[in-house]
Amino acid sequence: MGLILKLKKGEHLVVNGALLRFERASKIVLKTKSAVMHDRQIMRPDEVTTPAAHIYFAIQNAYMADEDERPAYVDQAEARIAEFREASSLSTVHEVLDAIQVLVRQADFFQGLQMTRQLLEYESALLGMADARVSTELDVCEEVETDRYDEVEMTP
Repeated sequence: MGLILKLKKGEHLVVNGALLRFERASKIVLKTKSAVMHDRQIMRPDEVTTPAAHIYFAIQNAYMADEDERPAYVDQAEARIAEFREASSLSTVHEVLDAIQVLVRQADFFQGLQMTRQLLEYESALLGMADARVSTELDVCEEVETDRYDEVEMTP
């Protein structure tokens, strides 16, 4: 089983907390389950400016953290989710927050990040922000079980 990623020169990839910068176009095959984030998915500390961004950032840190550091980030995510829930009376927002919270509690951080992108989209539209920092497009990456690998291009 493997995941093939095709990256362009200068792109970044975080694998299990390690930041990699590609000096040339590369194709890599991940043979084991790993915590992986591409440039467009990574939120930097100075970009955390909204309530949904605080949730995303806490989950991102939990996803990339070592086992012993993870509980503090999970607690941060839970607190930020509770704050957002209190600030919104919309049932659809509460449903998304509930789904994110379940994913975080199950330590399914990657799916939690994908769900939080929906929240970022909603928040961006509500605040009239035309260009949200974190891409709301989901990267489709195939896992294959044979020796034949399909290439997945991780580009904007």
